[in-house]
Amino acid sequence: MWESRVASLARVVRDIIDQMIQFGIISLTENNADQPSEIAPRGARARAALSDIAMLLSGGVVAFVIALIYLFIRTGWGATDTTNFDSTLATALLLAVPPTSMAWMLLSLAEYRATPGQLREGLVVVSREGELRWGLLLRIAMHPLNLPFWLWLTAILSLLAVPVLPRLVLLWSALVTIDGLLSIVLLVLRPRTPAIHDLLAQTRVVIRL
Repeated sequence: MWESRVASLARVVRDIIDQMIQFGIISLTENNADQPSEIAPRGARARAALSDIAMLLSGGVVAFVIALIYLFIRTGWGATDTTNFDSTLATALLLAVPPTSMAWMLLSLAEYRATPGQLREGLVVVSREGELRWGLLLRIAMHPLNLPFWLWLTAILSLLAVPVLPRLVLLWSALVTIDGLLSIVLLVLRPRTPAIHDLLAQTRVVIRL
């Protein structure tokens, strides 16, 4: 039953994306004929990744500080105990960071074909086949920076007592983790080789012309 619901949801999401592309709300299809064929230098890719990680961590720190200040104010700076409502609200604020980060990266890639860090370094994601639509979505799903989102989704599905899916998402999280580790090794030892998620999605990161 859950498998059929997931398949139906996937079809709905795909139809929505197709409609958004059709009406020009987002544009994931690009002609990459004028883009360089070689991937961007190792240094630029590493700086872009570190920049994206810093943004993700900054978002978590900001959410934590806001939640902490809120709890201090609500408890009279520690004079009273925290209520269940306040604890739940503070926890929800912290849990909002992973999906917000995922959505931010998705919108950035859809609009600029680059993560915020890549955009800062003058990089862009292109496809080997000249078609970015589904390759870009696969790249987002496999990107190691989105690991917090998949762990967050695993926790949410587990709390909702959804059968099977938490284990599948956790397995996907493990694959994303392996992807990240192998991509780091490739970046150090073979800097002219695309990351694992780029190899799977048939994309590459190049210098924006």
